[in-house]
Amino acid sequence: MSNDGKKNLTAADDAAMRTVDMSAGIRFADLRNGDVIGIVTENHRYDLAIVDLREAKVRIVGKGTAFFAAPATVTLHGSSLGGTRACLSGWIGLGHRLLLSHPEQPWNDVILSRTKEIHLNGFKVLPHDGGMVH
Repeated sequence: MSNDGKKNLTAADDAAMRTVDMSAGIRFADLRNGDVIGIVTENHRYDLAIVDLREAKVRIVGKGTAFFAAPATVTLHGSSLGGTRACLSGWIGLGHRLLLSHPEQPWNDVILSRTKEIHLNGFKVLPHDGGMVH
């Protein structure tokens, strides 16, 4: 990260960010401290309990994986645009990869595999399966 907390974006990154369907995700601004976000990726499931929304701090634990098998408090930046280093800050999107920073390695970003499902406080919110959300 640069000193101002923003990634350096290429023109392609900037163009890709403008085409993202923001309705296929959840915004941090719609959440509260204590909310638990369940993320099912291509490979694993993670639960992220919001510790400090203003600072984007979450307590993460992975299920069925050695990665984050022990709970850790991390900074949740937002969703990466896949092959680019661009990040949509303050947003968790389907089909995108979560970008986090681990406190023991603040110089390295952690990027999870693509998000397939998003749950909020135990209820599936995305994707919509055509019927009731459960």
